[in-house]
Amino acid sequence: MKTYDFFFGLNLGEWLFSHTDNLSKTLQSTKMCAASGQRLANLTKEVLQKIRSDESFILYYEAILIKSKNIPSISEPTLPRKRRAPARFEIGTGMPSYPTTSQDYYRQIYFECIDFMINAIEQRFNQPSFSVYEQMESFLLKVLNDQDYSTELQFLEDNYSGDLDIGALKSQLEIFKLLLKDADCVCFYDMLVKIRELPEPEKKMISHIITICKLIQVNPATSASAERSFSAARRLKTWLRSTMSQERLNNLTVINEHKERTDGLCLVDIANEFCERNENRKRNFGRFVESDCYQHSNICAICQKEALECLTGATTTQVHVIKGNFGCLLSYQTASALGLIMLNVNNVKPEHATHEQLMKEYAHLFNGIGTIKNFEVKLHIDDTVPPVAQTPRRIPFHMRQKVSDALDTLESDGVIEKVSDACILYRTSEVFTRMLIGFAKE
Repeated sequence: MKTYDFFFGLNLGEWLFSHTDNLSKTLQSTKMCAASGQRLANLTKEVLQKIRSDESFILYYEAILIKSKNIPSISEPTLPRKRRAPARFEIGTGMPSYPTTSQDYYRQIYFECIDFMINAIEQRFNQPSFSVYEQMESFLLKVLNDQDYSTELQFLEDNYSGDLDIGALKSQLEIFKLLLKDADCVCFYDMLVKIRELPEPEKKMISHIITICKLIQVNPATSASAERSFSAARRLKTWLRSTMSQERLNNLTVINEHKERTDGLCLVDIANEFCERNENRKRNFGRFVESDCYQHSNICAICQKEALECLTGATTTQVHVIKGNFGCLLSYQTASALGLIMLNVNNVKPEHATHEQLMKEYAHLFNGIGTIKNFEVKLHIDDTVPPVAQTPRRIPFHMRQKVSDALDTLESDGVIEKVSDACILYRTSEVFTRMLIGFAKE
């Protein structure tokens, strides 16, 4: 990352991709016709071809060179080691040419990157299917805008004479313009929406126009909407929720894609339908009425930032005005800014109690060591089980001193008692058993 090659390529990619990203973002608009997309692609190509010159490269190279000198860790531009391509890739018998200076080497990279971008744009927009789509869409738009459409009409006559009656189509064009005279159509999608809203008798009057719309829809052309649908499917059915049924996935996909129609649904009717499907839901939720929830259809067009002020404070926030006689609903952030909710934490300092503080606070628990006062223990011993002598565990040499010190501490505290005999079990007349443990000398 500290080499000049990486620094040059990073800045070159940022500069060139800024043009292509701008084109990509513009083409992803939902209201974009094919002809407009072709013009935008040609405009981007012209910009790239304009900067593909020696003058533009020299200005860019000098700017990157000055920028690299401001970063001491970036190395100086150098020529790579000369490498000869395999003989099967060589054309002719002449000696291969190599750049003589670092500037010539980076000029070659500069031109190659721009050529790749221009060729990729041409390959995408100069396809036969795209040309067909553009001709048919431009024909309908030019008819509505009173422009010359003779070229597009001839294209339809040459390629779709079996699907269209050109004579009848010419007579339907005037009816088509009259039906959509008040519509502001900038792309094929706008025209399609208006045509779908027409009554059936009027649709029959422009039957060949509708046939052209059907041909455009079945044309094998991709769009950003189709790409976004795949992204939406991945978000709806993630890897962590891959057990979702196909029926539920289809329903969620329909709701996600048709947001405008979903927003117009009545939430009260949906809630009542949900409750009526189960007796337990009816018993728990009852039946909803319109005043139980705010419906999205009741939201007015008033939605803007307003200044709110009360006795305890003032703030500016987004305000939504809805129809109906409802109360005011404030978010926590707005209520806190107005001073209606006071929740302050000045200092959080954890205090760790010491050993002496614990002994002083709980002195009644620290009387005696390992003893339970006034409590008798009764041991139940099975006489039928023969006693078994177990060999004591040998203590490792490095642990013997620690074990000895621990035993001395327990003996001094009165917890254990030192004996020299072996393990002896005996029973007294008072049914009290005592066990003595002795450690064998090693």
